[in-house]
Amino acid sequence: MCTGFFSFNDVDGGRGLVLRRLLLCLSLFCFIMSACAGPQRTVGLGPVDPNSLSDGVFRGKSRVGPVIAEVDVTVVNGVISRIDVIRHMNMLGGAATPIIPDRIVSAQSTEVDVVSGATGSSIAIMQAVQDALGASPAGGEKSPK
Repeated sequence: MCTGFFSFNDVDGGRGLVLRRLLLCLSLFCFIMSACAGPQRTVGLGPVDPNSLSDGVFRGKSRVGPVIAEVDVTVVNGVISRIDVIRHMNMLGGAATPIIPDRIVSAQSTEVDVVSGATGSSIAIMQAVQDALGASPAGGEKSPK
């Protein structure tokens, strides 16, 4: 007779088995998500100082939990003129990809309203843009174009 974790002979009609399997799946999910998170850093968001920007295309990256964003930010005459999302790995936050870059360009600030249902993706894109702006003019990573 099989006993232990995967026993099919539970005295409670199998509810204990289902509960144990559900707990195992939940634990595995939490383990995988924590492994996906990797190292994170917080980037300060806010208005862009046009005097601090040099012209060019700059690449920025960010990770917020399991969400990864990589962007190219085009600066012309000290103004953010274009943001291209190069890479956006997300769970359900794909809605942020077309919206957040437009909001940042319009506001000339990396601190804009997040997209409902895509908070992590919104923050990852904002932080990636701020990371790219940190590359200008300090000699950071210029986009390979």
